[in-house]
Amino acid sequence: PAVIRSAARAALDSLNHESDPPVNGSIKEGDVLRTGWVYGVSKNRFVEYKVNGRSGRKELRFRRKYGYGITPSLAGTDVSLQVEEESMQVDLKTGEEKGWKSVEADPAAYDMLGRRLTDELRQR
Repeated sequence: PAVIRSAARAALDSLNHESDPPVNGSIKEGDVLRTGWVYGVSKNRFVEYKVNGRSGRKELRFRRKYGYGITPSLAGTDVSLQVEEESMQVDLKTGEEKGWKSVEADPAAYDMLGRRLTDELRQR
């Protein structure tokens, strides 16, 4: 599991650096390695509105915590992918941000997390 843990840490650290604002270091909690909140702008979560007859669309900001659960097993190592996601809520009248709300994680986030770990393992 040391190679997998090292690859997982590298994958999570690269996600931390892509955050806006950047996040420092991965966090170890028992058999789980995870990031802090990683921030971005969603391409598939948005609010549509009309102003003076013109349509507009505002993409919502999101934040995610990514993690890998790594445990030894009889067959080798068991790796679980973990994603916790929150989306920024927006006041539809004023456009002001009202705070974060927990939402179901985008399935593409799990795909990306799996690809990153696979890519890191191939490099080793």
